[in-house]
Amino acid sequence: MSVSTCALSGLPLENPVVCVKTGHVFERDLIKKQIQHTGQCPLTGVDLSFEQDFIELQVSQSALPKPPVANNIPGVLQMLQSEWDNVMLEVFQLRKSLEQTRRELSQALYQHDAACRVICRLMKEKDELQNVLKLTSDKMEQYKSELASQVVQGGSSGQGYVREEKEDEGIYKELVNRMDKLSDELLASRKHFKAPVSYPKLEEYKQLKQIGSFPLHESTKPGILDLDINSLDDRFILTGGRDSKVILFDRKEGQILKKLEPFDSKKKPAATVAKFVPGQNELYSLVGSADGEAAIWALDYQNNHYQEKYAFKHHKSAITGMTFQALNEYAVVGSKDKTWSFHSLFQGVRLATVQEQEEVHSVEFHPDGLVLAVGLKNGAVKIYDIRTQQSVLEFADFKGQGEVKSLSFSNKGVQLAAGWSNMKECKVFSLRKTNEVLSPLNTTESNSTQAVSFDHYGGYLLTGSGNVVNIYGGKQLREPTHSIVAHEGIINVAKFSPQGSLVVSGAEDRFLKIHSL
Repeated sequence: MSVSTCALSGLPLENPVVCVKTGHVFERDLIKKQIQHTGQCPLTGVDLSFEQDFIELQVSQSALPKPPVANNIPGVLQMLQSEWDNVMLEVFQLRKSLEQTRRELSQALYQHDAACRVICRLMKEKDELQNVLKLTSDKMEQYKSELASQVVQGGSSGQGYVREEKEDEGIYKELVNRMDKLSDELLASRKHFKAPVSYPKLEEYKQLKQIGSFPLHESTKPGILDLDINSLDDRFILTGGRDSKVILFDRKEGQILKKLEPFDSKKKPAATVAKFVPGQNELYSLVGSADGEAAIWALDYQNNHYQEKYAFKHHKSAITGMTFQALNEYAVVGSKDKTWSFHSLFQGVRLATVQEQEEVHSVEFHPDGLVLAVGLKNGAVKIYDIRTQQSVLEFADFKGQGEVKSLSFSNKGVQLAAGWSNMKECKVFSLRKTNEVLSPLNTTESNSTQAVSFDHYGGYLLTGSGNVVNIYGGKQLREPTHSIVAHEGIINVAKFSPQGSLVVSGAEDRFLKIHSL
């Protein structure tokens, strides 16, 4: 590079300076700006200081010669073309760099926005969970206090004993003593247990007429899977449906008081079991779902206040049955996960679990509260002593007839009715003579009896076969006294009201049917 031209721009020098470290000559203003911007030599990359590393040169002030290329028009055009090409190349590089920077900025902003949203959502969920945990703790303590006060006042057992129960501690000695005492009292009272004069006679059921037909559950997922009639006030009926809803129904007003969705609103598992907790002045329900969850709900319909008290999430598959021990403080829950469990309703804990070899499809307590019947998928019916959770008897003559869909003890305590999914007729076992089995005739075209239920006094048997409700009476329970074509779908559950004047049924057609004398 000539000393008369700048090593950086290649143009003639006006105020030349020389770098003492590299020996290159630059235009003063140009190199000064470069050093201030980068701090390095643009040609060699050496770190430089303008004040210390540069010396001004003295050159003659004669007119600067024009570059040789500018002496003629073609040369000028060539020079201008080169300059234009350089400018366009630089513009292209700048645009490319700008576009890349914009993309990186856009991606960074998007990631920042997404991160902020995630952080906000997590903080909101954390706050909600903390609130739910606090509310649950408060509700648990409140419910324990309420239920404990009921026990202190006597409860259904007439006992003032309260004990803090622990998860899976088993059925402890004090509880066994309470069960034994109540069983003796119930056994003694049953000797005088007779239906009142006003109770319907068997022949009167031939006069049954339908007084109500109510499509309670959704048509998109039809089916009433379970129902219960409140034992203290038969105006209240509770149903559980395939649409995941539990419905509290007032039959006298013919209206729905509340549609509960007690289970996961996203999964929407079927409400497979719905029972009133017996012996309570206020309405409480115990409900179970197809995903294995069970829960106790308070049903304060007067104040439109419905609240979950406890949730039992011990089972891994569908809840298929629930039954209450005679103290009305404990319940057994059966499941397709091949187990049944014994729960304290007042303290919300599971005391015991029993493993079966087959899926459990139905459970039922004896009226005295010491004996539990368990219906299995293979068709066997096992009888347990609840105090020891040991099987004391098994009815295995009907294995292979499908799962045991329904069980019912007579309130006299001497008979057990069972219905199978693949057997046309139900069976009634004698608990006094285990080889004595009654076979009520199924005169319908259905090949199964899905529902069986004794009346409150144990003299009449109600069955659901296909879409027909059958009523049996007499010692042999042989032929139906009266049959009603009640539904268009298969009947899943049928029950007498406590006073015997009503027959209520629910079926796959989603209708609740009420027949009255």
